[in-house]
Amino acid sequence: MKKISVLLFAVFLIIAAHSAQAQSRISPQVAQAYAQNCAQQENPYISAETKDIFCQCTASYMQKTMSMEDLQAMRGNDQPARNAINKMMIQVYSPCMEFPVRDLVYKKCQEDAFQAGQKICQCLSNNMAAYVSKRAKADLPAILQANPNITDPMEAIVTSQSYEQTEKRIALGCIQGEYQ
Repeated sequence: MKKISVLLFAVFLIIAAHSAQAQSRISPQVAQAYAQNCAQQENPYISAETKDIFCQCTASYMQKTMSMEDLQAMRGNDQPARNAINKMMIQVYSPCMEFPVRDLVYKKCQEDAFQAGQKICQCLSNNMAAYVSKRAKADLPAILQANPNITDPMEAIVTSQSYEQTEKRIALGCIQGEYQ
């Protein structure tokens, strides 16, 4: 799984390029520069279309929930930097995780001989994306509190016990026709 830390590094580059614009609100230009950089990052687990959607989604949430000061704080190696990074993971990445999760689950499902089948994999990926859409923002603070050094919030979510239990339950439900 491509680490979100690459995206965080991209944010640092954008900050450096726009440091003269240090203002409270993130400008549309900074958000767009972030989205463009994000879209250029390679990620074999998601489609180019999904990556575009994810990057535009995170750019939008970045502009809505973060400040230039938050982005600048992320450059440090102290508690304010960790707080800003965690804020970005919770406020910016978690609301957008459903898109890459859908691709990730679908691809994984297609590789599983027992589940393989477009209908079942679509059912599983759509339901897991919906689950992540509802749970990621709520679950991520506790995950980060238990392990404050997490750099990839999506990996932290998809490897959590509640996610894995939910995935098994939904996979069985898709196979048995309980979910669509």
